[in-house]
Amino acid sequence: MKKTKEVEVWYGMKNTRNYKKIPGLIVVNSKNFAKYSPLIQESIDSFNSLHKWDEMWDLNEAKDRLDKKHVLYLGTDSEGAIAHLWSEKNYLYNVFVNPRRGEKYSVDFCRACLNYIDYEELTLYCDEWNKRSQRYAEKIGFTKSE
Repeated sequence: MKKTKEVEVWYGMKNTRNYKKIPGLIVVNSKNFAKYSPLIQESIDSFNSLHKWDEMWDLNEAKDRLDKKHVLYLGTDSEGAIAHLWSEKNYLYNVFVNPRRGEKYSVDFCRACLNYIDYEELTLYCDEWNKRSQRYAEKIGFTKSE
């Protein structure tokens, strides 16, 4: 059976880099990958315990992405990894926040990550069927691109 291409809904946002900082936010790059590998794996395992997604990345792919200058943001709390978000230049992707998070954490986490992205214009896309993801992007401050 032929796999159909997902319809992408693109979003844009002006990045003020002036968002509330949150405790436990870790910026992972190729230099500190080894130090944070256990937390990265914990975030991967957390995602996989809740979702079945054939395109989920693993620790090896994380290393490859970081070597290509992508950046991984990890959200942590007293119990460990609670969220992750990837960026490549001004493009955000693979956002996940564990349901055990506190009230409003998902929006605060994403906005706090934006403080570290040195681009004025940001982009991301959501699959058309994923209305929850679209609402999340809009809560953060993204608007649909024309």
